[in-house]
Amino acid sequence: MKLNRHAFRVRPGMRKGLRTETPLPTRLVSNEEFPPLPQTPEQREVEQRILAAAGRLAPRLGVTRREFLRTSGGMAVSFLAMNAVFGSFFDVTDVEAAEPSAAKERAGAPLFIFDVQLHYVGDAYDPSNAEADRKGAVSKGALRGLRTRAQRMNPALG
Repeated sequence: MKLNRHAFRVRPGMRKGLRTETPLPTRLVSNEEFPPLPQTPEQREVEQRILAAAGRLAPRLGVTRREFLRTSGGMAVSFLAMNAVFGSFFDVTDVEAAEPSAAKERAGAPLFIFDVQLHYVGDAYDPSNAEADRKGAVSKGALRGLRTRAQRMNPALG
C-alpha cells in the first residue's frame, strides 16, 4: 500500500477549532478534507493591526484587550484594519472604535437579514417540492420569487 504524503491528517488540537483573539477570522480554517492554506502576509497584517488598536483602546475604556475585542469597538477596529490593508470597503470611523455611543448612534434601524443558499433553488431542484409541506419550510416557488425580486432591485445580480 502506497501512502499519499499529501493526504490530510488530523493533527492534535484541530478538532477544537480555530481559536483567535480577533472578532473576525484572519486566516482560513480546515474543512478536514484539505489542510488550510497558510495565513497570507495581508491577513497577518490585519490581525496585527486589530491587536495593536485593541491594545491602545482597551485601557482607555477600562477593559482588557479581550473584553474590548468582544464589543462594537472590537468590530470597528477589525473593519478599520481591513480597510487599511485591502482598501476602503467598510463604512466605519475611528470614533466608533473608541466610543461605544458613536457606534450606537450610527447603527440606524435594524436590518432584516434572510440568509438562504439560493443557488440550491432552481427549476431542477426538488421537482416534487416535498419540503414545502414541512412545518416552517418555505416553498421552492417562494424562494425563487425572492431571487427574482432581488434581481429587480439590483440588476447586477443577473
